[in-house]
Amino acid sequence: MRRIHALLGVQSLVAVLVSINRLGTWTMGYVLPNEFLRWVDFNNMLVLPLISVVASYLLKKTIEYDSPQRESKTHIAWNLVFIIGLYLLAVSYGDHEVTNYLHQRFCGTDTTSDL
Repeated sequence: MRRIHALLGVQSLVAVLVSINRLGTWTMGYVLPNEFLRWVDFNNMLVLPLISVVASYLLKKTIEYDSPQRESKTHIAWNLVFIIGLYLLAVSYGDHEVTNYLHQRFCGTDTTSDL
């Protein structure tokens, strides 16, 4: 039970770090001089989702127990659903961060526009 609580604690810590990363000013600098990617976007696309996905996978493996059912088609189907969910999580992180970056960089604060 201790391991489950630790892994859930990691997920909670990631949620707090996402907020700190987004609201803090220390991650607004650019990763490279060509200003392609900010540290806030880098952390939200790669570092924090990776920690979250690893914690989710380890939690899944901790909850599973040895059983002949683990080799059944149903178990394999649930594993596929889990992998598809991780993929959709990664896509949403990546799409959101790139869109947010492009909006911040190229869309001015025009108060007359509907955008």
